[in-house]
Parts: sequence; structure tokens; C-alpha cells
Amino acid sequence: MRPSLLVCLCCMFAALGGCATLPGSEAFFDPVTLEQRQVQTRFYESSDNTRVLQASIALLLDNGFQINQAENRLGWVHAYKVVRSKAGQDDSLSQFLGVFYATVVTGAALGEPDITRVRVIFHRADYMKPASQGAFHLVETPEIYQEFFNRLSGALFLEEQRI
Repeated sequence: MRPSLLVCLCCMFAALGGCATLPGSEAFFDPVTLEQRQVQTRFYESSDNTRVLQASIALLLDNGFQINQAENRLGWVHAYKVVRSKAGQDDSLSQFLGVFYATVVTGAALGEPDITRVRVIFHRADYMKPASQGAFHLVETPEIYQEFFNRLSGALFLEEQRI
């Protein structure tokens, strides 16, 4: 066999091997429905994205979240909250329910420079069941998102009034 043919065959098999997908990767890019985006997104009359992001951070902190990462310039914050049982259990590990994660992204609305778009996404990691250790689940309850946006609207109003 000629060396150039051997090299071509090796390159072909290497290229075909690179096309293989990772196990479980089909769920990595699950489509987000329009309804989910509408629940997770609100628009505010403000051209100051940083002010809206800072109000979101303050709101998360006021509700027991710890800020994990934040980037003012990009308009992005990631926070978490450890939730424990309120029951009078003696063992502190048995009181552990899970961790809630919040990601907030702010930015100018397309075509409207005086409007700031805010999107928040909540995830939950439930560690009470051994089979789901480390599994993240999207929080899909619309009332939780509505409560967040109601409180954010109130915080922005109070800040605007300098209260």
C-alpha cells in the first residue's frame, strides 16, 4: 500500500471518529420554549443596565442567596441558596434539602436603548434522593418567576424614589 493512501485512510477514519457525539449530549441543547422564555424575561424602562443588575443582586442577597459570580460589564450574575428543612430534626445532614441556583442576565432590549431586558433562570439540585445526586432541574413554576420580577419592580421603584 502506498504511504499517501495510508495517510488518507488514517485521516478519513480520524475525521469520522470526530463526528461521534458524547453520551447524553442530545439533552445538552434541549430547545427552550417560547413560553419558558416569556416566564423568565421582563422588560424595564431604564437605560442603565448596571443599575438593574445591581438591584437584582440586592434582591437575591435579601432573599438568602450567595453571589457566586458576577460581571457588571456583561450584565450577568450567578447565585446559589442552600435550603434546609424547617422541621426539628437533630441531624443537620438530614435537614439538607438541596441547592437553588439563580442566573440573572441583563441587557438592552433589541432596538430599544431605553429598555432593559432581564432574564432570570432558577435551577434546583435535589440531594435528598440518592439517585438524583447532583442532578439539576429547571424550576418551571411561573409563580416563582413572577414573585422575583414583582420584587425587582418594587426594588427599582424604591431606588428611583431614593427610598
